[in-house]
Amino acid sequence: MTAPPFDLLDLLPLDHCDGEVGVYIHHWLGPMLDSDNEHGRQLVATLRAYLENWGDYRLTARTLGIHTSTVRYRVQTIREALVVDLAEGDARFNLQAAIRLLGYIDGDRHPQR
Repeated sequence: MTAPPFDLLDLLPLDHCDGEVGVYIHHWLGPMLDSDNEHGRQLVATLRAYLENWGDYRLTARTLGIHTSTVRYRVQTIREALVVDLAEGDARFNLQAAIRLLGYIDGDRHPQR
């Protein structure tokens, strides 16, 4: 699948608001980022794949190369850490945006797709 010629994040002046972007990312992903850093978990990568695969555990497992039960465990851990309903549209949107912005400020200056 080819990338769209124009992306929502292209509308944002990200070069001038890294501090605000960081606050946004921390608000939505902070507990997962802390857990990944402290325990070497792959919660952010799991959430990214889970959201990209529309909540399909089997497809997410295949994407990550792990067992479906591992995906289920990680998604439950994510739900508990973030205290969000992953089926709720606004939460999914904000989580996906935060994950993509995280890729942007992590140094590649291109939002992760």
